[in-house]
Amino acid sequence: MFEVQINSFVRGIRDCLGVVVCLHSADLARRPNFDYTVTANDKVQHHGLKASILQVLDSIEEFARPMDLIVCCGRIDSMRTSLDRGMTYAELNEHLQTLIFDLVLETSNKRFLYLEPSEARLFSSNTLAVFGQESCTAFPSLTGELAESAKCLALGRGTASVFHLMRSLESLTGSVWKSLDIPPPARIDGWGTYKKEIDDYLAGKKATSSPFPVDWNSKKPFYQEVHAQLSSVYVAWRNPTMHMERTYTVDHAKEIMEATKGLLRAVALHIDEQGTYTP
Repeated sequence: MFEVQINSFVRGIRDCLGVVVCLHSADLARRPNFDYTVTANDKVQHHGLKASILQVLDSIEEFARPMDLIVCCGRIDSMRTSLDRGMTYAELNEHLQTLIFDLVLETSNKRFLYLEPSEARLFSSNTLAVFGQESCTAFPSLTGELAESAKCLALGRGTASVFHLMRSLESLTGSVWKSLDIPPPARIDGWGTYKKEIDDYLAGKKATSSPFPVDWNSKKPFYQEVHAQLSSVYVAWRNPTMHMERTYTVDHAKEIMEATKGLLRAVALHIDEQGTYTP
């Protein structure tokens, strides 16, 4: 799938029709771009018209090639060559009408999704615009997952959006775990392992002689709050999503995305994806 601006498509058709009507009217002498009278068999030599035709072809090609409209693209290439070599007004008129027919025929089996302006902005926006500078700077490897969550939400796929958000937050939890410098367990099975390791650390169960660093009292409120929020997400959204226990509406997915934004920002204030803690 790729993104096409529908106004490019409409503009191409409109411009084609406009030139066809102009040529078909046989009233070229009174058109603003013409300063002499021409006939159907005359060559297209007027610089302004040739430039306008090439702009029309460029506009149509902008969406025709990504959509693999082979016949249309072939017609466009042929028209460019003919314009360079010398094309009559009658031939130009015929080529343009055929191009319009080809466009209609080749797009008849295509399906287009319409997005509301707010959905289009969400679909096209970069991750920085949606999730914020701090979060994207601290966790650059999450930009792909976060971008997919935004696109899924824009397309009305609430559950898919939440799925990508949960994958992002699982990685975030791993970064929180790294920042505590906890000795790694024998096996890490993802979020569940990170959660248990942090649970045990905060409860003092990971201690040997001195359980916490000397500056722990200043760090403790941050870690307790972040871990409480991530644990709530784990129980409420992560497990039900990954184990296919529930689906999410677009409205619910929007709420979860906002909650995710808040969590990302809160963690990014002090921790990056390498687990480096900054006071």
